[in-house]
Amino acid sequence: MRMPAPGLRRAAGALVLGLAACFVTASGLAATVDPFYVGLLRDGIQAYEHHDYPTAARDLRLACFGLLDDPKPLTECFVRLAVAQGAAGDTPGFEETFRRISEVEERFGTYSRAELPPDLRAAFEQRVLATISASNLESMPAFVSLSSRKVEAQISALPPKPRRRDLEARLEKEPRNVTWHLLLVELDLEEGHPQPAIQHAEQAATLAPQNVRALCLRGLARARGGRCQEAVADLAGCSRAASEPVYAVALLGCRVSLKDWRRADDQIKALPVAIAQSREVAPLAREVRQHAEAPPSSGGAGGPKAAPAAGPAPAKPPASAAAPAGLAAAAPPAPLSAADRETMDKVHRLLAGKPQTKDLKQALQLARELADVHADSREAQHLAAEAAYRNSRWDEANTYFRRGGEPGDDRPELLFYLAVARFESGDREGAASALKRSLPNLQKTPYVEAYARRILATGGGR
Repeated sequence: MRMPAPGLRRAAGALVLGLAACFVTASGLAATVDPFYVGLLRDGIQAYEHHDYPTAARDLRLACFGLLDDPKPLTECFVRLAVAQGAAGDTPGFEETFRRISEVEERFGTYSRAELPPDLRAAFEQRVLATISASNLESMPAFVSLSSRKVEAQISALPPKPRRRDLEARLEKEPRNVTWHLLLVELDLEEGHPQPAIQHAEQAATLAPQNVRALCLRGLARARGGRCQEAVADLAGCSRAASEPVYAVALLGCRVSLKDWRRADDQIKALPVAIAQSREVAPLAREVRQHAEAPPSSGGAGGPKAAPAAGPAPAKPPASAAAPAGLAAAAPPAPLSAADRETMDKVHRLLAGKPQTKDLKQALQLARELADVHADSREAQHLAAEAAYRNSRWDEANTYFRRGGEPGDDRPELLFYLAVARFESGDREGAASALKRSLPNLQKTPYVEAYARRILATGGGR
């Protein structure tokens, strides 16, 4: 067994974890690992999968000792060890292992570049959020995003008055911080102040034009402030409007206000039954049906032309009611060719099992090309969304999900992918909505449960 250079050892008598910083230089990383430690690593992983967390922590702790010469596999070993220690209730052990991961990250940048299994990274980061203070996380570049989540959750738990004082003080110091703007939007709306909510939402959207949460909140604030033409443009592209009552009502109310009856009717038909029959939506739905059932006028709001019926034609919706490009009624999607089907089969094969990084990248490239050619194919869009999810490209996954529409409840895996992509993109309420739909039909694995705790803890309670 090769040992680390003596000059790099820490104080005599230190525990195995205390040796984490003892490496040879990056150019002299170990080419092989003693089979004894490989066996321990395997045994530790198996013990964890069988929920024997103390045994997993013991075996993984010893296995990490055999990887001290190679920071990359050592980082994954430490992450597995930390997760096992956390599951075993060994908080001091977790904190010590986290410190070692941070030391390795500082020297070699291995955690931020690690290709960790998504369920492992999710379980580890969930434990970090629950255990490590925000002040410690803020000093570590690899964990700054976790720090932001923790701070946001803490602020959101405050009563309104101290929450506002805290946010205004933070915004004074960091006027370009999108999170503080968005939290103030939520607070303004909560307290019934749409005008300041609009101002903060517009500033947030200017600072982060691709931020899904900013788009949705800007639309909601504009709807509450009576600026329906602008609100519809935002909310029509907001995934929450398809699954969450507050956003659905805002979009539908604005369409009714603008007399865009056809799109309002289409929206109602696409809503989940529980929302469509809710007391907030029901009166709007009755008004929409009265107009939607009337004979259509020639050259209506983007629909197919029809001969006018006897008597006065219904009023033509104003131009301001037109929804964003791409939402008008389209022709039936063109069928996928045999070659397209072969491409889809290849993507499925590349994504099956536990693919390597190169397989995931190839699958995403093929799925992208297919989805972009068949922009009207729900199946192609969902496949591209899945491929983007598997590559941890959250914003891209959200884009394809928007293009393909939300998966049905009979596709719980896709709904879960949608929930994770929304959560990682900052759309926490949308994530919670999709997750709740997926859970009844989804197999409960440690990965699923870890994300469920994260999403429902931060996105489902407000």
